[in-house]
Amino acid sequence: AVLQFGWVVVGRMGQGFQWPARQCAQALQVRQKMLVKVGRQVDAQQRGKSRVGIKQIDTMLVRYRMGVGMGTAMKTGLGHFVIRFYAMNLLNSTVFPILAGLAAYLVGSLSFAVIVSQLMGLNDPRSYGSKNPGATNVLRSGSKTAAVLTLLLDAAKGWLPVALVQWFGKPYGLEDGTLALVGLAAFLGHLFPVFFKFQGGKGVATALGVLLGLHWALGLCVALVWVVVAVVFRYSSLASIVAALASPVLYLLAGGSAWYFDKSTMASLVAMAALLVWRHALNIGRLAKGTESRLGAPKPGTQTPAKPPKTKR
Repeated sequence: AVLQFGWVVVGRMGQGFQWPARQCAQALQVRQKMLVKVGRQVDAQQRGKSRVGIKQIDTMLVRYRMGVGMGTAMKTGLGHFVIRFYAMNLLNSTVFPILAGLAAYLVGSLSFAVIVSQLMGLNDPRSYGSKNPGATNVLRSGSKTAAVLTLLLDAAKGWLPVALVQWFGKPYGLEDGTLALVGLAAFLGHLFPVFFKFQGGKGVATALGVLLGLHWALGLCVALVWVVVAVVFRYSSLASIVAALASPVLYLLAGGSAWYFDKSTMASLVAMAALLVWRHALNIGRLAKGTESRLGAPKPGTQTPAKPPKTKR
């Protein structure tokens, strides 16, 4: 009877509450103790009625999930139990994912193109070239070191939140939906950084970091697409657009074989691809007119001094 009851508990808790396995085990232990206690209080002739009582308790918890039956729960001594685990479920399903998404957005809001340029004594990348705080525009300053550092750090801030959720998120109920959320939040942080008046970059490196966090093979495939297009056509913007459009397609085609497919992750990748294309709208216009600057070449009609002019004190 206890074993049968345990299966009912795990099934209903898994469907109604979606609690992690450890919490389900704790709930099962408490309910099994209650079952034994109720069974000892009645004789053999009344045990059928006792089983009905336990089923009513189980049903009562499901009702409380919908907001009713709390008075009955209090009368049976299960009120504190219901409140405790419902609160834990609320944290796992709502609060923790929101906090993770907020933290990812704040990390993504660190505009390393501006930070690295300031630390290395270079001009603000928002003041020359395409005025985009990204690795490609930093390269126009003439400092390859600054451009490489910007590229790596921008990718790292997209990779880190996704990797942390994958490593440490399961005990807190942070599953695939949260992975998609933190990846998109870090990407949005780069596009609209709260620390830099919401004037961010285009998000290519950060999106690549998110893809590497989701699955290293996915990130490498998309990076390879970027490299091939960039080498052949020598346009960074064109390579970024093609790679952005390829990312959800590759995720869909190899989903279930090379990596696990999740609908929320797919939606996040589609959203990032759409935002990347939107951020490259001016580049698309220049590509159509043939006026887009190639990789390594300064933007026509602009000067990009490596260091800001010194002022007399």
